[in-house]
Amino acid sequence: DIHLATAKIIFGKEEISSEERRFAKTQNFSTAYGQGIIAMANQLGCSKEEAKKFRFKYFDTFPKIKKYVDRVGEKLEQNGYVKTVLGRKRRIPEVYSNESGIVARAKRQGVNSIIQGSAADVLKAAMVNISEEFKKKNLDAHILLQIHDELVIECRQDQAEEAALIVKNHMENPFNTELRVPLEVEPKICDKWSEGK
Repeated sequence: DIHLATAKIIFGKEEISSEERRFAKTQNFSTAYGQGIIAMANQLGCSKEEAKKFRFKYFDTFPKIKKYVDRVGEKLEQNGYVKTVLGRKRRIPEVYSNESGIVARAKRQGVNSIIQGSAADVLKAAMVNISEEFKKKNLDAHILLQIHDELVIECRQDQAEEAALIVKNHMENPFNTELRVPLEVEPKICDKWSEGK
């Protein structure tokens, strides 16, 4: 539970309330999704000053995240775009605005674009590899849906275990090279999608 772990580090204690975990989760996502202080304050139901204090504490606790966010902003200012893990570019010309608020938002969008775009790279590569291996092994298995970081596969019952292993392998190793941060996938075999939740 990354949000619980974040809360333990930020609040400096082992026992974390659901409210403290919610604060940590909001901060994790607001950083990744490029949310500003006002939006974060609204989501947490606190003042702008409290949200700002919490953001500073978060970056003090995780200085490498702050360093990464700053580095993305600097590269965006230099190039006018950011790149995903597979090199797809997202141009964000607002970084050249004369208004500091618009520039700050552009830099947050840059961080978000790298995270979300790279996640899309991972899933799309995995989907191609999964589909190809299903065909190669002549499995009666098909990708039905992709929802965020989740795939729904339909297959014959007697091929479910083999299909699940293929899905796990390609989702954890989408580029056929080792990733610096390992991906963990937990396939679930069930008769109905609702049972897999």
